[in-house]
Amino acid sequence: MVKNKFKLPKTFFAIILCTSDIQPPTVYSPSLIEAKHRSRFHDTTNLFCLLLIAYCLLAFTNSTYSTIRYVSTTGSSIPPFLTWETAADSIQKCIDFSVNGDTIIVANGVYYESLVVDKYLWLIGSSMDSCIIDGTGLDMRTVRGFSDFHLTGFHIIGKNQFEHPTYCISNILNNSYISNSKLSNASIGLSLGRSSGEIENVWVFDILNNGVTTFCSPDTCSPKIKNSIFIMEDVMQAILLFDGGNTTITNNIILDIGNSSRGIGMEFGVKSITIKNNIVTGFGGANIYTLNTTDTAIVENNIATHQTSSI
Repeated sequence: MVKNKFKLPKTFFAIILCTSDIQPPTVYSPSLIEAKHRSRFHDTTNLFCLLLIAYCLLAFTNSTYSTIRYVSTTGSSIPPFLTWETAADSIQKCIDFSVNGDTIIVANGVYYESLVVDKYLWLIGSSMDSCIIDGTGLDMRTVRGFSDFHLTGFHIIGKNQFEHPTYCISNILNNSYISNSKLSNASIGLSLGRSSGEIENVWVFDILNNGVTTFCSPDTCSPKIKNSIFIMEDVMQAILLFDGGNTTITNNIILDIGNSSRGIGMEFGVKSITIKNNIVTGFGGANIYTLNTTDTAIVENNIATHQTSSI
């Protein structure tokens, strides 16, 4: 079992309430009958408090622990998928059986499927090199989010890069936290819409149009793209930001090996942008390009080379 958030609620107050009411019998002189009635009253109160505490402890345990479930191509696929021997043979099958807060650990292998993530889950693959979600020829979105979720340790392959729009990962109105993964073979690697998600240690390649896109018209989103590698060839833009939001792009290597247009492009009223400590090189139009940033643009300590219009 895995701890999520520590909560103190019902159990703590139930104990305070009950223990404050449990008092040692008071010695009265009037009559023995009155003392017996008082003793029975306290016994009943004590029993009630014990039952209340037991109930609250059960509720507390259920609310603060999540379940670890397993996926493997060699599992027997017996719910609730709590061991490697009974692991689900499909990631989606395990997602469908899970509840908010669960963790799904996926063994090395190739999983030919597209996923719908509609719960708050941790999806943990064994390796970005050998744990593969292959959506070739399947849904337009290999991983589609309808909830916040974490994903790490996978190579996600899109439907194909020549059909538009296809996505390795798409999550609108929710936050995706993607790390230690590869994204390839789609027209768009990752789309974050109205999201404050984070991308870290991700390798994006074999993408036709845009490596990552973000948009947030209410201006309340603050996505972060950091410590990642973009190897682009004949794409429109490695990172496209548009329509609001406050994006931070730091410590990335963004490289064009073909005839791509832009490395980092900002359009249509991005509220603010911070671009620091990146290497952006070789893009035909501009390595870093901004248009109509409505508030603040901080571009600092970047290396932009092999282009006459680097910024």
